Amino acid sequence: MKVAIIEDNQEALDYYLKYINRYQKEEKVKIELFTYENGADLLKDYNKDFHVIFLDIGLPIMNGLEVANKIREVDESVLIVFVTNLPQYAIEGYKVNALDFLLKPVTYSDFQIEMKKIERNLKLKKKNYLVLNLKGIVHKIPFTSIIYVEIIHHDIVIHTDSNDYKFRGSLKSIEENLDMQLFSRCNNCYLVNLNYVESIDKNIVILTNNKELLISRNRRKPFLDDFTVFLNMDVE
Repeated sequence: MKVAIIEDNQEALDYYLKYINRYQKEEKVKIELFTYENGADLLKDYNKDFHVIFLDIGLPIMNGLEVANKIREVDESVLIVFVTNLPQYAIEGYKVNALDFLLKPVTYSDFQIEMKKIERNLKLKKKNYLVLNLKGIVHKIPFTSIIYVEIIHHDIVIHTDSNDYKFRGSLKSIEENLDMQLFSRCNNCYLVNLNYVESIDKNIVILTNNKELLISRNRRKPFLDDFTVFLNMDVE
């Protein structure tokens, strides 16, 4: 889950960091966090990457409501949660289709309840398949059928349990359309479906189809961490 927090108060931001670390450990989820002191910094390079934005209303340069209106001009789907000590702005917040409104000071219990609500919303919205249009034919490929994805020069090859699909593209563009709780990079050339990992032997990941893929030195720890989190989620 990619989470953005726009908060100009360092003490409040520190609480967010503690809450997110605790929530990740307790709920076994991966959260990629981005923080901003003001809305202008967020909007400068906004690329619709975030799943949820925690947005303070009393911000410098432009207030949170103005920021939210700018966000909605380019992104209708991102979840917005306003966080403030100014409850009179709640009605205005819902005009930009805010998911919720949290009052400061936010307790961990408040944060935990909100995160679970966010997860439920994301699950309802999330696709569990990849759509490819190759030579005029549209292919709907379930994530569960993808064993691994590789890039060869500038060609992407998606290896599934029944077919291989080859086309020009980048691994990053594929990664952005996959459920990254299910997939992980073992090196710069491969995205692996963790469901198909049979074993990991030093710097080699062995898949259930007996395919062996190299794990690069700088990706070994992140890959092992992703696999451990995946196993824990699977057990749950």
